[in-house]
Amino acid sequence: AQLLPGSEPVPAAVEAPNPAGGEAEWSGIAPVPVTIRGGSYALQMYIGTDPIKVGKMPFTVGRVPEGPAVDQDAEPDLGIVDPEPHRLSPAHFILFEDHKRIFVRDCNSELGTVVNDRNLGRDFPIDQIALTPGENTIIAGGDGSPYKFLIEV
Repeated sequence: AQLLPGSEPVPAAVEAPNPAGGEAEWSGIAPVPVTIRGGSYALQMYIGTDPIKVGKMPFTVGRVPEGPAVDQDAEPDLGIVDPEPHRLSPAHFILFEDHKRIFVRDCNSELGTVVNDRNLGRDFPIDQIALTPGENTIIAGGDGSPYKFLIEV
């Protein structure tokens, strides 16, 4: 896996205290950490076992572009080497903040994205869904894909 600026490994997922009490406020950078871990052995082989802290929003996950002349702007924030036949699209899904909530949007991928057992993508009725507080499961590349992510918000 390739981490680009705006993302960094962290030793463990930690909750940020809210000094005012009550619910934490969301912004482009979440005061409550959003972390990504590999939820399958195959994905852990690509991104390791340490949680990855999402340092900025929006945050794109996808396949590392192939070929010698790669436009760095086209690279995902978390790029995964996905051998043929590809399960991941170059920009497969994106995490973004809207109205103080974190959402996942499938980026028109060919095989779709499964979020907490709900199918998202161009072949399904919805292409985005809000994540719930706590741990969320995202499978990029449809059911049976080895790319199972655990997203903590």
